[in-house]
Amino acid sequence: MLANTNYTVKYRPGRIHENADFLSRIPVCSVRASPANVVIIKEQEKDLLYNDIRAYMTKGELREENRNPYPSWAKEIELYFTRDGMLCREGPPISSKRRRSPQTQVVVPLSIRKQLLEEYHDSPLSGHLATRRTRLRLEDKYYWPSLSDDVKTYCKSCTVCALQRRSTLRAYLNPLELATRPFEALGLDFMGPILPHSPLGNNHILVVTDYFTKWMEVIPLRTTSALVTAKALMDRIILYHGLPRTVVTDRATNFTSELFSSLCKVLNIKHLRTTAYHPQTNGLTERFNRTMVEMIRKYLEKGFPRWEDALGPVAFAYRNSVHSSTNETPYFLNHAQQNLYQARAQQKEQRLFVVFVFVLAISCPLNAFNATVCDCSEATNVGFLRFPDEECSFQPTEELSQPVEYALFSTIPEVKRFAGHICSTWEATTTVYKDFMQWNTVTNSRKPIPVDDAVCRLMRDTRICRGRPMEVAGNKIFSLGDYPYVEATWLRTATETFMNCQLEEVTLQSECANCTISSPLGDIPGAAKGSFHHNLVTLVWEDTWKETLPCQARLVEAGEGQLYKGDNSTTLRVKDPHKQLDFIYTPATIDVCSTIGNRSTYRARNGTACDNGSNPA
Repeated sequence: MLANTNYTVKYRPGRIHENADFLSRIPVCSVRASPANVVIIKEQEKDLLYNDIRAYMTKGELREENRNPYPSWAKEIELYFTRDGMLCREGPPISSKRRRSPQTQVVVPLSIRKQLLEEYHDSPLSGHLATRRTRLRLEDKYYWPSLSDDVKTYCKSCTVCALQRRSTLRAYLNPLELATRPFEALGLDFMGPILPHSPLGNNHILVVTDYFTKWMEVIPLRTTSALVTAKALMDRIILYHGLPRTVVTDRATNFTSELFSSLCKVLNIKHLRTTAYHPQTNGLTERFNRTMVEMIRKYLEKGFPRWEDALGPVAFAYRNSVHSSTNETPYFLNHAQQNLYQARAQQKEQRLFVVFVFVLAISCPLNAFNATVCDCSEATNVGFLRFPDEECSFQPTEELSQPVEYALFSTIPEVKRFAGHICSTWEATTTVYKDFMQWNTVTNSRKPIPVDDAVCRLMRDTRICRGRPMEVAGNKIFSLGDYPYVEATWLRTATETFMNCQLEEVTLQSECANCTISSPLGDIPGAAKGSFHHNLVTLVWEDTWKETLPCQARLVEAGEGQLYKGDNSTTLRVKDPHKQLDFIYTPATIDVCSTIGNRSTYRARNGTACDNGSNPA
């Protein structure tokens, strides 16, 4: 068509080309980069903290408001220095394993802190990791006085993390034989089948973890046959990283097959199998599976078209994050250097041009790490036995000034079919059901009561009420197995305090003076007034005025209930620590138990008893 036309090609400057097409300009990278040195220097000069530190460094002067109390940065002013016009700080060693030598940190002005938090937590190469991993990555290059608190607040306020992350009770693990070199002991496990299937036909993921460096490999596969498994192990692991001494797997047929056993025998690999129905033996791999699923969901929510496309960024982010048991990144322990993404220049790096100088530089920290690992046989894998303070102490639920936003657990069959893999089972909502009881009237007054997080996590994760499974009874509704009319909705608060759940104390009263209130636990005799708890995570209704005999309190199981007085002198509570349930009831002067009166106390020790004394049990 152009051959039949006379035309002249002329140059048109870009400054006057206002409607450039997509071929006229190089596309801009969507990954948000860290601020350049020039930007940091310019923003530092505007920052109040920078001016205070410079004035104290050069003149020894402090502003009036900084003299009482004495600022923390002034006590360590010798750590601050200027490099190429940029204020930096010499970061002290964290531990003998994590920080081999002092690290140069850029003092970040207030104006660009949020940008750094977004890059190190929200970007595709950061993976929405938790507070500790995000903080340690930032501390490698940056510093500001409230860095730790800011990272914790930012991660807790992340909506994507609040909707996807789960919490479980951590059990004590018996560690395997301690590895002494990278890829000496490997853990293998399959995830899948993953729905929907990939357009490439892959519906399983082979997960391989190194017990020494915590390095992980994720390999998408179409089938889990013994031949495909053995070929993937040989091509993707052994030929790249060398022969392992030990391989830990479960008892799936592809791992117990004659082909896989023959491969281990020929290569002189010791094959360890987990106990049946006890995947905790391969706990490192199983725990990573959960982390990987959460990260894949976050990537898909951010717009990745297929779950296979997210495997590479997920692996990259995990390998370059600090592991809690080694205090190092798996990438560093495998390659003896930090990744370029993690060490890219905010300040000029010293170049090592001589090979033997580089060898000396990396041999000292690696030898120190190996010595530390080999000397800890008495307390191996201490990280498995350590619990953070916030998980050991009770955290009261904060009163929120603004309306609470909830995340509703979906029981739609189409969603449940994908649960546990790539689809989120929580959907944002502001609707909370208010009336659940069909056999009595619930008053509108509700008093929130803080509860231990372990109770909520146990009942939420097991989905079991008093030994009976919770069954699907409708859209977003669960019912107790033997009592289909008892409804319960699974809720979880998606706010900064979403790790804590709440119980609500609701007062019940019968509709007539001489009638009986029916309940799944039996009939409540007389015109009894009482109170009980229901759980916002499980909403399992429990009566608190159930009596088998007059003047005798009903316990969950004889010898296991514990009775004690509450804040109200007339309110008593029966607690069953084994089933994680509480029963609260208020004695009242009624015909059924008229001898009790207001002076009654109950005593529960290896059974059930009723007293008329005035001393509490």
